[in-house]
Amino acid sequence: MAFNAAIIEVRAKDIDAAQASLQQAREVMDQFQLNFLGIQVHIVEAIISGAQHDYAAMADHCMKAIEKTNQSVVASGSQIGLSQIYAQMAKAQTLLGDLSKAEKSIETGFRLDPSEPMLWVKKARLQQARKMPQMALASVNYALPIWKDADENYVMLKKAQALAAELQSQ
Repeated sequence: MAFNAAIIEVRAKDIDAAQASLQQAREVMDQFQLNFLGIQVHIVEAIISGAQHDYAAMADHCMKAIEKTNQSVVASGSQIGLSQIYAQMAKAQTLLGDLSKAEKSIETGFRLDPSEPMLWVKKARLQQARKMPQMALASVNYALPIWKDADENYVMLKKAQALAAELQSQ
């Protein structure tokens, strides 16, 4: 629960509370020797780093989550959410201006799940950074139908719709 609380607190822009919740999660992990949850620690750390605009740390935590997933007996077989982690890493790399690394992260994510809408949105952001607005619009428009049944208030859907509108106005 502390992991979820931390994510909610980040969304509410209460970074101190998010870090406290993450620390609580670490303490429970230590107490009950739940080492396999280390992947989740890095995912939440990446989210916190992103909220603090520390994109280098965000990318680093994404990479650590990927490495832990690949080493985990529990997670490596299913690769649960790995494509989304690659999408977040690509976001950080794009914001850092490391566009070639972002492209590699997106390509790796697509090999895991070519229908992951977050990857399509990050690809659109990468193409936008490369001054390719029509390609970016095509990519974000690929993501939108995947979320056709999503709640209209789903944050990722709203961000994708805003990006599509921005690109259409260019």
